[in-house]
Amino acid sequence: LPCSLPSRGRVNPVRDFCLFSCLYVERDEQSRKSHAEMLAISFLVACLYATCARTLKTSATGPRIIISQHPVQTGGPEALLQLLLACQDSGNDCYYFGKPPGAFLPEYSAAVLKDRWVSWPQDAQANDIVIVPEIFACTRFPGKTPFIWLLADVNLGPDACPRISHNHHLAGISKAVATFNPYVSPSIVKSARDRAHLQEDGTFSDVGALVKAKEESIILVDNDVTIPPLPMFATTLFQSSLMRMLPPNVKVIKLQRPRFHFDPSALRNSSIMMTGNDPKQVVASGFTREALVDVMLKSKVVVDLCMRGTERLPIEAALQGAVVITNECQTGQDAVDFPISPKHKQEGVKLAEAVAHAVANYETEVMDPGQVALRKRYGTDVGRESLKKEFATFVAAQ
Repeated sequence: LPCSLPSRGRVNPVRDFCLFSCLYVERDEQSRKSHAEMLAISFLVACLYATCARTLKTSATGPRIIISQHPVQTGGPEALLQLLLACQDSGNDCYYFGKPPGAFLPEYSAAVLKDRWVSWPQDAQANDIVIVPEIFACTRFPGKTPFIWLLADVNLGPDACPRISHNHHLAGISKAVATFNPYVSPSIVKSARDRAHLQEDGTFSDVGALVKAKEESIILVDNDVTIPPLPMFATTLFQSSLMRMLPPNVKVIKLQRPRFHFDPSALRNSSIMMTGNDPKQVVASGFTREALVDVMLKSKVVVDLCMRGTERLPIEAALQGAVVITNECQTGQDAVDFPISPKHKQEGVKLAEAVAHAVANYETEVMDPGQVALRKRYGTDVGRESLKKEFATFVAAQ
């Protein structure tokens, strides 16, 4: 067997076994009886060497990076799982604490780290880099200073813990030291490519087929458009104006939390809020992920106001061909996070007019340059590779 010194920083137990076998096994006839003993010794030495080399390699690549995980199906926990994957992709020594990430494992099978759980802060080391979401207060970890990843506009600081933003808007108001942009679930992007014919430049290759898929004229409204920070009179004005402007064949579906579960069928527990001369307003919850994407594909417009972050509902619906309508409030006012045209960022009566106009002129409005730019950003530009680069840049700066 050929023998060669192992390349620097790489561990290969089979090659190392070969190396030590060649060093110990003599070639003369008298030593053949001890051949088996020498092989056993060489195997043990190779294993010890591999273990030491692995330890040296780990310490040479930098500190442990530990990322909090939460095994539920919402945008924040999925973003944390994406960050764990980005940590691996960029070649770091990655661990997690909390419960094992489970809800999205079929989507992110490469992020399974069964032997990478740590009990933090109980097992903290001096040079750990720890990242937790904004639901954790800095004071929860006395004597420790984890990075707090802002997945919403709360817990902005300042305090002892540095902040990391998840979008351009929050980076500007929180003095964040870095930005990690989470991306749309790969399965939802794939659905947009396959079913809505979304192209990498944000356009659609078959607008006619897209228009046909939306014959039901559905308007999706996120459930938080009627709660603070929106003034009640503003939302009431918007909704009453919209009801007067829409033709009776349009259905408004207001999505309540939880938007989706593991198995309930779409609209199983839905209730009709308003009927008569006005279009139906359906309050819906309990969609499967697949059923919710089906509704998005049928929707002409999605409305989400005063977004606390880069909300997943309007982004995912946009990729399925819905026209995004919002207002100049919080993340919606940011031209990087939401590069849609000013006519699609309105308030009150003008907001209702924008929604009604988009429904009546869908084929034109869906191809508005701002809508195209939004789809290109979240369908192509922001993805696993971009998050990997953002994470690698962050680690290099520590």
